[in-house]
Amino acid sequence: MSLTNIIGQKIRRSPDQRLPFGSFMELALYHPVFGYYCRAGEKVGKEGDFYTSVSIGTVLAEVLTAAFLKRKPDEQNPLVLVEWGAGPGKLAKQILDALREMMPGRYATCRYELVETSSDHRAKQENALGDHQGHVHFFTPDEWIERGSKANIILFSNELLDAFPVERVRCRAGQYEQAFVKTRSGNQELFEWEWATPDDELMAYLDDYFIELYEGQIADISLSAVTWYGKILNLLENATMLHIDYGHETAELFAKHRMNGSLQCYFKHQTNDEPLERIGEQDITAHVHFSAFQELAKKFGWEVEPLVTQTEFLVREGVMGLLRDHLYGHPMDDVSKKNRAIKQLLVGAQMGDIFKVMEHRKA
Repeated sequence: MSLTNIIGQKIRRSPDQRLPFGSFMELALYHPVFGYYCRAGEKVGKEGDFYTSVSIGTVLAEVLTAAFLKRKPDEQNPLVLVEWGAGPGKLAKQILDALREMMPGRYATCRYELVETSSDHRAKQENALGDHQGHVHFFTPDEWIERGSKANIILFSNELLDAFPVERVRCRAGQYEQAFVKTRSGNQELFEWEWATPDDELMAYLDDYFIELYEGQIADISLSAVTWYGKILNLLENATMLHIDYGHETAELFAKHRMNGSLQCYFKHQTNDEPLERIGEQDITAHVHFSAFQELAKKFGWEVEPLVTQTEFLVREGVMGLLRDHLYGHPMDDVSKKNRAIKQLLVGAQMGDIFKVMEHRKA
């Protein structure tokens, strides 16, 4: 049975013969066998479908490691890091390698918890982190909720929030409509859109964050991400949360020039806006609505840092100190590669301004 068959059956068994788009996206990305993030195969890098900041060297990991040590300077307590959505473990390895080199004493007592849904990624993590045995601990999300570290930790992620399922909503003739997915008439293995009355939770979200759509405008709202975030905020004590992702605050994300929403699909390093195709074979993502997470953190009593661009964060945390004078070196040697990686992480048109860093603290 294919993922298309599974989704088609689920639609046919539903009372209205349709699924909210968020439910469709959940299956397309996270079905335990056929979902994009759970199936075997490369997703990131040259052989995958997209690049991340981790794909271009160790610079991000080195800066993050220094930032973590600054936020948890007490050498009498172990440094406990929780990476949610840890993927194949590449960032974890880079951070642990950097920590071991920077401060061997802190490395000796550190604990690194990797939280990941995909069993394929879990296998890659175990392979990548073999030389850090004793420091790494692997969890599914449910396992971490049950027995992961909750106090005196730094919980962080890199491109996690954009991967939560979203609901689509639009304004048409002055009324709001929600996107559903149904099977195409005459072909039960093809899907199409249906727009109908939004559910109460989606409308409440728009009200809570003072979102007013323009006529014809589409917006992508991640109810599941905000629900997850509230649960995590409520669990932690004496903690720092730090998340790197692409997205905007309310005024920009729902501005008049953004009429088509932010949903994007990635397949073999090409983008498209056809999430109902290549089901389970392409990434589906949407820009993060950072204002929702910031406001939620405030409600839970967290200290909320102003949202900054990746460039601002990296410069503030000392990335320029990693640059090396190399006027006459070979363009493919290690120093040249690192200098180029720093530039790529900082330049606005590539990653520097597109990505944001959101940070919260709670004593």
